[in-house]
Amino acid sequence: MKSRVERRVIFAETDAMRIVYYANYLKYFEIGRAEFFREFDAPFTHYIDKGLYLAVTETAARYHRPARYDDMLIIETSLTRLGRATLDMGYVITLKDTGDLISTGMTGHAILDESGRVRRFDPDFIGRLRPLLSDPPPARAGARRRGES
Repeated sequence: MKSRVERRVIFAETDAMRIVYYANYLKYFEIGRAEFFREFDAPFTHYIDKGLYLAVTETAARYHRPARYDDMLIIETSLTRLGRATLDMGYVITLKDTGDLISTGMTGHAILDESGRVRRFDPDFIGRLRPLLSDPPPARAGARRRGES
């Protein structure tokens, strides 16, 4: 299962070259992740109220084409791995108008309590999320290698 959210690029997210600054893709991944949980389980505030936090433990991003000011992006997010205390999310960002691939990536997470100790997901959570597991997005889908046109 994938969630899908639209997000317009604002001027503050661009750099001197007038393209989206690379670190902003991690923010787009977070937007996708929050919407995934809101759509398929519960908003993050549900877990925060229980003293649980989904800490980022790993990130990876591949930039295929630049996004620019005022582009409308589609952020697709999927759950790609679910362990007893960890999970991975996969992301595909495309341009809404053309479908051009902008970025792919992943984030790894661990569930922590308020003191920062790793906790296990409760069995009910695993039961709700296991049916949502998807294959990770291909890292280079639609990308051209250097020298290819």
